[in-house]
Amino acid sequence: MNYGQGIILRKKIINNPPSFNTSYLSGWLLNPAWCTPETGLSGINELLSGAILSFIGGVFEQKDRLSEIVAALRTEYDKDFGQTVDNFRRLIINSVRHKTRLFKHEFSIACSGGIDSSVAAIVANIIYPERPVTLINCYSEEDYHGDERFYFRLIAEKVKGKPIEVEINSLSSRYSLSPELLMPSPRPCKMSAAVGIQALLFRETAQSGCHMILTGDGGDQLFLKMNQTVIWKELLGRCFSALSFIKVISGLAIQQRRSFWSILHDTVNGRELARYRSHFFGEKRFPDSAFLNVTKPEKANMMPNEHALIDMQTSRLFQFYGMRNAEFNRLTIRGFDIQERKAFIFWPLIKASLQAPRIFHMADGNCRAAERYAFKNELPDEIFYRTSKGAGREILSRYDYKFIAECLVNGPVCRYGFVSSAILQKIIRRGADSDTAAALIRLSALNDWMMFYDK
Repeated sequence: MNYGQGIILRKKIINNPPSFNTSYLSGWLLNPAWCTPETGLSGINELLSGAILSFIGGVFEQKDRLSEIVAALRTEYDKDFGQTVDNFRRLIINSVRHKTRLFKHEFSIACSGGIDSSVAAIVANIIYPERPVTLINCYSEEDYHGDERFYFRLIAEKVKGKPIEVEINSLSSRYSLSPELLMPSPRPCKMSAAVGIQALLFRETAQSGCHMILTGDGGDQLFLKMNQTVIWKELLGRCFSALSFIKVISGLAIQQRRSFWSILHDTVNGRELARYRSHFFGEKRFPDSAFLNVTKPEKANMMPNEHALIDMQTSRLFQFYGMRNAEFNRLTIRGFDIQERKAFIFWPLIKASLQAPRIFHMADGNCRAAERYAFKNELPDEIFYRTSKGAGREILSRYDYKFIAECLVNGPVCRYGFVSSAILQKIIRRGADSDTAAALIRLSALNDWMMFYDK
């Protein structure tokens, strides 16, 4: 049977599965971004990147080394901005060449017209100028940011690519997360709301005669698309004079179109920085939920060997955590023998981005500045200066949440006690707000996954 890339379980496990790992599944419901070798099936673990596997006393043990390596990296203050930009350009080209070399021209690129996917398209054109690259855009006329195909068409024309446009919701349903498109996997689908989109990308990739799709997943995190008050707070520690301090605050005030004093207050009090760190080491790792009947994994690490990272800058935690999470952003799609490769998951590039001075990621008021300037001569101005992009339908309009709640009442998530039927009945009567909708999406993803094994 054909399938899109993901971890495929052996038929023996699917036909005779072990018990559910309810402690992991409880934590997953509270935070699907939890990076752990555990899976949803008891006794089945995943070997993560940067880990070594030892066999002592008849027991396999996985030991992480990547966190220690990352924590030991030091900022390269001896390089100027131009040197950093040139290095990023070289590394991004090497990364795309590494990902595509086995496929030559038989790959496509998921291209939204944003910075990351546009850079991937440009680099593919640099490496393979003799043949137009296939670019696939999933658009939505219901996007509350408006139809954004303008940007996609700009980059497709720039690289003289083969553009394909598909309506983003054409394989999706308002009444389910399209579980019929999935294959069994060791853990629930973290990208549950993107099943239909991924199936579209795989379908169009296969129909264009390609065997791999290249995505920009993880680029936002690696190149620091985050609340820049956090970065400026970190930069204050590098201010050696009153003048340099004023320049730092003034720069952020100009960028955010706010007063000097407002920025000074927000930056100095460090509220945003504390909020970010709470996602890694504090109470927001596994936030409380009024809808779920689960126990928090209080002593669990959000990332393997987490204690090694405790003293690392918040912006670097954001980068590293984002790249680790990209490992888990995978879907096992039924019916397509397509591989997915991620243009920016490349250790030399990750290392360089972590070591780059923070100011190089936001030069001239542009977030992801090092990435932008690395390809400034090739990027259309409209994309070079683009600051954000849309995200499809607003969450409350994506699904019929009353119908989904009705389906869950008799499902395994209710039978195994992850949510009570009383809570679901209440949602059916009153409807869903944004928090309830997000919880129902996660519950539905877990329910769909459990149905593969709950026989």
